[in-house]
Amino acid sequence: MRCTNVWRHGQANMPDEIYISDTSSLIALERIEGWFLFEILFARVVVVREVVDEFNAKFRNRLPEWIEVRELSYNDVLEKPTMKLDSGEAASIALALETPRSTIIIDEEQGRKEAARRGLKVVGMLGVLQLAKNAGVIDLITPCIERLKNAGFRMSETLVQKILQQSGELE
Repeated sequence: MRCTNVWRHGQANMPDEIYISDTSSLIALERIEGWFLFEILFARVVVVREVVDEFNAKFRNRLPEWIEVRELSYNDVLEKPTMKLDSGEAASIALALETPRSTIIIDEEQGRKEAARRGLKVVGMLGVLQLAKNAGVIDLITPCIERLKNAGFRMSETLVQKILQQSGELE
């Protein structure tokens, strides 16, 4: 089974939350042609200018028009030179801090730790796949994971096994 869209736009939207994405998730979606995952699951996906710049450095095409770009008004995260975060991760965390009812989509370990340390709700691409399966957007997570791996997306094998077990795809 492929990692493909089985629903039409808007049928699985989680309307009250704002999802703030870091660059790595957007790159992964571009590489596996998986934009439908965010478009169907999340009513609002927001990125900061730094993420747009990082994405455009890798790809010439634009982000989908349904992704909102926001400017920061708070930059405490950006002022910490000792943190091992790139500008997109730091700016995404800063935006999540100033955005009520938001979840940050971030996969890099340091970024996830910093976001969690600051009390943010965090999900990664594997969590997005689990949400998609639970919402009936995809039938199986395994083909999507294989596509991500083939596209060079790095993920913890322990976490992969945990997600597959929780979703009933691994005994």
